[in-house]
Amino acid sequence: MFIYLLLYAAFIIFIFYYFISLRWGMSLNVDLRPLKHSRYFFNQIMRISPNGSVKSIELPSYKYFKDLVLKLFEAQKVYGAPIDQALNELKKSLSKDIYFEKKIQASLIGGIYQMAIISFTGFLFILMSCQQLELSFPIHTFIVALGLNTIGLVIYYAVYIYLKHKNFHSLEQIVKSCYVLRAYLRCQMPVVAAINKVKLDSIIISSKESYLLERIETMLQKIKKEGFLNFKDFDMQIDEIWLLFEFKFESFQKLLGALKLLIMTMFFLTAYLYVIYSFIGMIKI
Repeated sequence: MFIYLLLYAAFIIFIFYYFISLRWGMSLNVDLRPLKHSRYFFNQIMRISPNGSVKSIELPSYKYFKDLVLKLFEAQKVYGAPIDQALNELKKSLSKDIYFEKKIQASLIGGIYQMAIISFTGFLFILMSCQQLELSFPIHTFIVALGLNTIGLVIYYAVYIYLKHKNFHSLEQIVKSCYVLRAYLRCQMPVVAAINKVKLDSIIISSKESYLLERIETMLQKIKKEGFLNFKDFDMQIDEIWLLFEFKFESFQKLLGALKLLIMTMFFLTAYLYVIYSFIGMIKI
């Protein structure tokens, strides 16, 4: 029994260490741990002035925001584009984005901890029962149960990454391109040249936001046809994208809760019932 406890304790310690490292951003790629530099990035963004230079300020990576800020300053430097409105909007949106990211990551980590605690509690109960009844715990039962728990955790995290990319990647690319496109158009760059430079057409084609796709395509066709842009319509479109971000963040958090329940049922409850079934079989023998 001591060996089983030792192995299972090692499993639980690994889970906690790995996902604590995820929580503090110690070991994963930046795209999978966006909160690592969020507070420092926010402080640096607040220091930036539209007429200043980003060179004197070190910007850490935070999702797509760093790339967007650098592209805006490039548009200002090369083409003289006004970016004051864009920076003010980004500062407001950044605080909301960090807030939602913290909520999502708290749900992710909380779900993993719940799975680990449930797994360990169930396993400890079975071991204590075996000891009380003087029964041996088969090694194959232990391996199957531990394997199901591990597979459940891996699938939970893999599906989380997939769903997050599916829900937010296209929107991130669209909002980034819209800001840069607006900056180019405000410095009187030719409309077609500006659209081609930010590659907005190809981004919209790859987007899965159907109604947003139709509205942006209509706006682009109007710009190409009339040769000028109504900036109020453009600003309203960007505001709508940010509202869609908020809606998707809230929906994603609920989806993550449903995913956690599904994984716990399929892999953790199943593992526990399998051990109970094996335990009953040993009692009959």
